[in-house]
Amino acid sequence: MDLASIQRLAAQQDAARDAARSYAARVRSEFGTRVNWIKLFGSLARGDWMGPDESDVDVAVVLHGRTDEDSERSVRLATDEMLASGFVISPRVFSTDEFLRLQERELRLPRDIMTEGETL
Repeated sequence: MDLASIQRLAAQQDAARDAARSYAARVRSEFGTRVNWIKLFGSLARGDWMGPDESDVDVAVVLHGRTDEDSERSVRLATDEMLASGFVISPRVFSTDEFLRLQERELRLPRDIMTEGETL
């Protein structure tokens, strides 16, 4: 990869992080104090994201008392962000209790979110 390609990728990574932050702001506006936390995770958080043609932007959302409707609303907000920024935001929405149960089972997803995730 030449210098211009690396610079282009770095700019795309910055823009993708901006899109993730914008999505997080949309979620906070929609759900208010029910938001426990929001984290960017996956390839963009790890630093091996290779651009919008290769990967999406993974975001974990933990809400107090999540409902199925909340998950649908979160996906709609992700779609709104995709239309605004051009980046595919892939939310994983959990209730606080659901996420804690996943951690107790020592599954890889919650471990990765907590170890590689960046708070948004």
